[in-house]
Amino acid sequence: MTKLFTSLFLLLVFAANAQTIVTTSQSAQIPPNALQPYGKISMDDMTMKACDFEKDANAEVLFDKGTITSDGGVYIKKHVRIKIFNEAGKRVANFRIEYLSTLMEKQLSGLKAETLNLENGEIIASPLDKKSIYTETVDREHSAMVFPFPNVRAGSVIEVEFTFYVGGFPTWYFQREIPTRYSQIDTDLPTGVTFRAIPYVRQPFAKAVGGVDDFRQIRALANIPSLPDEPFMTSRQTNLQRLEYTLASRLNFTWQIVGNKYMEIPEFSSGLDKGLPQEKIIIDKAKSMASDNEKISYIFNTVKEHMRWNEKHAPFSFDGVSSAWNKQTGYSGEINMMVYHLLKKVGVKSFPMLVSTKNHGRVNVANPDAYIFNNMVVYLRVDSTRCYVLDASDKYGQFNEIPEDYLNHFGLKIDPDENHHDALFLEKKEPAIQSIFVNAEVNANGKMAGTTEISSTGRNKINAIKSYKTNGEEKYLTSLTNDYTGLKISSIKFEDMDVDTLPLKQKIAFEQELTGLAEGYLYFNINLFNLMGANPFMKENRVSDIDFGYRHNYTISGFYKLPNGYKLDALPKNVSVAIPDGTITFKRIVTEENGMVRVRMAVNHKQSLYFAENYAAIREFYKQMYSFLNEPVVLKKI
Repeated sequence: MTKLFTSLFLLLVFAANAQTIVTTSQSAQIPPNALQPYGKISMDDMTMKACDFEKDANAEVLFDKGTITSDGGVYIKKHVRIKIFNEAGKRVANFRIEYLSTLMEKQLSGLKAETLNLENGEIIASPLDKKSIYTETVDREHSAMVFPFPNVRAGSVIEVEFTFYVGGFPTWYFQREIPTRYSQIDTDLPTGVTFRAIPYVRQPFAKAVGGVDDFRQIRALANIPSLPDEPFMTSRQTNLQRLEYTLASRLNFTWQIVGNKYMEIPEFSSGLDKGLPQEKIIIDKAKSMASDNEKISYIFNTVKEHMRWNEKHAPFSFDGVSSAWNKQTGYSGEINMMVYHLLKKVGVKSFPMLVSTKNHGRVNVANPDAYIFNNMVVYLRVDSTRCYVLDASDKYGQFNEIPEDYLNHFGLKIDPDENHHDALFLEKKEPAIQSIFVNAEVNANGKMAGTTEISSTGRNKINAIKSYKTNGEEKYLTSLTNDYTGLKISSIKFEDMDVDTLPLKQKIAFEQELTGLAEGYLYFNINLFNLMGANPFMKENRVSDIDFGYRHNYTISGFYKLPNGYKLDALPKNVSVAIPDGTITFKRIVTEENGMVRVRMAVNHKQSLYFAENYAAIREFYKQMYSFLNEPVVLKKI
């Protein structure tokens, strides 16, 4: 593993690690005092009260300067300076670097840090006390240096400078979770080190020195807005504006080469074929089952129930899968190696697959990269349109549902027998269904009582079970009722919670105090128990693409018996709306006959990925849809 993963990463808590847009050739203006020496700062920066281009920011990176050099390995010298505007901004004043434990002395040098405060018109520096630095263990190979900046308050400026050994080329992130006034990366490499810097930016460079073939290059951006977390982001890391470096020799890499390199790593390849203690009992039972689905389900759930994930992703087994099995705990990858091994033993054709979680970053299929993967799962092709992706480290996962972390992402399928490795796109075309049926009666005293049945398949089922088991029944019931005034659940019963191949059914008895009785009216909502939540697309603008993960289809049906002594005053109209390309639709049909209101509403998603350029149309659709969903039936007393 060490041979391949020599490229370590640098992490600041006040940094974030995310869409791929190539820069334009225009230039942007470099701000005053763009870069300053350590300890030297202008009075303007000390007295500034807010970010010029993002007024509500709690803190701002004044500059972030990096220089990449090579001397028996790749080093990066960093100098970061941050202005804190208010109490909320103080959270950025914690520093963290992860490093390979055995290389600490080589990896980090020249560390100095300080906090600058303005006191009685004088700039006072508070240097870092080295005694405040402490070490955290990340995993068996990595540690982290952590320290808080001293004497931090609203108005402070913090800065840190150090040199870090990264081995291979790092990625330079111009953008963070707070705005950045200026970010510059220099490369100063000896002749013969041929590399390529690939930009993923959405604004013009403020400074661009050197061509793509030069050994010395400078690239900088100015006035970079923060990247907020947006609903249904593909991956935060792959949406940040950045510069990715690669050696020119790796431009000819293929996914076949990447797969071959993994097969050369003992911590990966040897774990795929190691036997488990008492595995014969599992294998014999699985072999007695009639269908592959039964065998897959049994092995997947057996491993999932026996093993506890240690909360660490890695596509390797460091101490061996047998040791992990005996300890009943392990890394995500070695847990899935157990599943792969057992499936192979019972004759079910499956493949190891290297994947990257969303937080780790999206796999760029056009740029084969061995460093992007942080997990191994098991891949099975069911037929020409369906596949299974098994991750037994997820205790809420199902064998027949692709984990949400990997939906709409690429994975590298490894075929150890044929020595053939392919990057495959993971998607599920069948929609996840959520059906809600309400049968209720409204009485003249302003109360409604009835039953509801919620049927959930796919990810909807998994999400409901996870919410119920994680939060407990009381909080789960609150989540079903808190959007509806006066709604109370008197009982709930679950069916087929533990059967992966059947929908989850929730049978609910409820009652609700309706509003308007004192004024001679009754209002009731025909959108009860809608699990879609609040409108996620309220903001006017969006930066990132939209990744729903899976295709949501909702149906809401209901029968509502009306009370004597009241008549219909307002009934929601029949409507049908769609986004321009027709891939998201909403339809509502409401009728009344013989004192009974009948309702059917349906929301259908025909695809799950949309470019940010589609956001305006999607936002408008959701605005209309939520308006229709919340229209009540109004009854008037006769």
